[in-house]
Amino acid sequence: MSIILVGNGSSVLQQELGEKIDSHNIVVRFNNCVLEGYEQNIGQKCTFLARRACDDIKLHPVDMFQQIYVFVPLCKWTPFMPPVIDEVKQFYGNKCIIVGTNYTIQTAQKLGQNDPQTKWPSIGMLAIDYFLQYFKQLTLYGFDGIIDGREGHYFPKPPKDSLYHDFETEQNYIKQLITQKRIVQL
Repeated sequence: MSIILVGNGSSVLQQELGEKIDSHNIVVRFNNCVLEGYEQNIGQKCTFLARRACDDIKLHPVDMFQQIYVFVPLCKWTPFMPPVIDEVKQFYGNKCIIVGTNYTIQTAQKLGQNDPQTKWPSIGMLAIDYFLQYFKQLTLYGFDGIIDGREGHYFPKPPKDSLYHDFETEQNYIKQLITQKRIVQL
């Protein structure tokens, strides 16, 4: 069973790997991903959505994904997340899986990111760590912030992720996972 996590980094526009991405059994997309107009680059298959529990993430059509994983990071906005979680659960119904702060705290501690007021793991990092529990190996594509420290999305979005994430720490963790052959890059 092959799984690919397709990040929203601008590097996905450099190649047309849509068919190769869609050939995986499971394709994980993130937050406000956009497919229309980018199919040649990132494919169109959507199995899982990994999103944060914040109101700046759009509600994708219910039939777009088989499962929606809602990560509740421990950050300065966590107290404001319960109404968003309720809305997402109501919208997606039984497709919705809440990955609570207990899990995200464990990942943060593993990375040494223990200050929810300044830095916390990206949703990409949380999803990587989460899915590694269930799959022997993950394929990553479009994880620019985590892989090489570049910021920016392939669709219009103001960059702000570097304000809240320690991509250098996440990069070091990913390098370890690549060495252990738990992660491969497309």
